[in-house]
Amino acid sequence: MMIASTIGGCLMFAVHAFAPGMGKAEYGLFGTLLQMLNLMMIPALGLQTVFAQQTAAAVSESQQRQLRATARAILISATLLWVVMAVLTIVFKSWLISTLSISNPAALWATVAFGLAQLWLPVFQGVLQGRQDFLGMGWIGILNGLTRLVAVAFLVMVFHGKAAAGMIGALAGQTLALCIAAWRAQGVLKGPGEPFDAKGWLGRLWPLTVGLGVGQFMLSADMIVVRAVFEPSQTGVYGWSGMIGRGLVMFTAPLVWVMFPRVVESQARAERTNVLTQALLATGVLAGLAAAVATLLCKLAPGFLQALAQGTPPVNLPKDLASKLLEHHTLILEVGRLIPFFVWCMLPLTLAVVLVNNLLAQARYRAVPWLAVTAAAYAAALTVWNKSFEQVIVTLGVFSLVLLVVAAGFSCSPTVSRRGPKEAK
Repeated sequence: MMIASTIGGCLMFAVHAFAPGMGKAEYGLFGTLLQMLNLMMIPALGLQTVFAQQTAAAVSESQQRQLRATARAILISATLLWVVMAVLTIVFKSWLISTLSISNPAALWATVAFGLAQLWLPVFQGVLQGRQDFLGMGWIGILNGLTRLVAVAFLVMVFHGKAAAGMIGALAGQTLALCIAAWRAQGVLKGPGEPFDAKGWLGRLWPLTVGLGVGQFMLSADMIVVRAVFEPSQTGVYGWSGMIGRGLVMFTAPLVWVMFPRVVESQARAERTNVLTQALLATGVLAGLAAAVATLLCKLAPGFLQALAQGTPPVNLPKDLASKLLEHHTLILEVGRLIPFFVWCMLPLTLAVVLVNNLLAQARYRAVPWLAVTAAAYAAALTVWNKSFEQVIVTLGVFSLVLLVVAAGFSCSPTVSRRGPKEAK
């Protein structure tokens, strides 16, 4: 999963190489719409987790039949939810276009279309995660990134597309990922269903949705605030640096995916496991190393660009690449100034996500209201402390640390699930 995530992440990262073809303002819009998609994914985050839980625990034929019926019911419900979101987008179209400075409405409609795949995909990925089919999940990530890269490259280079081209490319990759995930999960979801406890199922869904949504919200909200507050031409710089910082969380996400079903399975079998310790240690080491390397490269960038301009670079580069770096040296320096802020402020969030997932896998839902309060306080803080890019990033870092402390506090407390102390015993 780490290898697949790295390859898929590099392919998605390569999409941003076409930022100069979009222009600063349009690239800033592209980054903002991507973070809007992350926020739209919040309702679906709980879906993937619940289906991972249910699939991992479906050891009898009756439980497997209930799993099939649940998946069909949720796919229908997700479609209805998407219809409501699409209608709201149509109603508030003018306000959205004005607030986000959208030049081509096609970017907005591609984002809306992406939303349907965004709601469906977690159902199938949850089944794959619950089956521990990490080979399938890995290839989904790789092909999603490859398709997005090829589509964006074609649309930007050939048709001189802007943010709309980026969103159409993202839609193409997500659609392919959805098709592959549905194909891989069909063996589990095919066949007769059986009535399930919808009320009890929804009772598990909402705390998972809120708990996982907190991390997703804190990962994405800053970019939308920046787009609304700052000049559109300035947001491209923030989008570039934010992409590196958010990549820190995405890079370590596979550790959480692997950890979650194993914690659920150990709970179902009443077995002890040290998978949390392993995941937390690996996440801290990998994220810390990535942050240190990113910081070092940013510190070396000014000297490297100066040497390149003087014709004495420490490393020989192809002429085209060297000229491109010199052409965009101001942008590189601006982005390099912000990246160290981002990566170190994101580090507590990567660790908090691991702890939150462990709490949710054990159905320790007492933490959820406090996690939600932390996210609400962060949202309120963003409306006040947004006078500079650094202020926005530091605000993110402070509340990421608060989230980590809250999650750690509940992780160290006695195990009591939302089902109540009596049943937990």
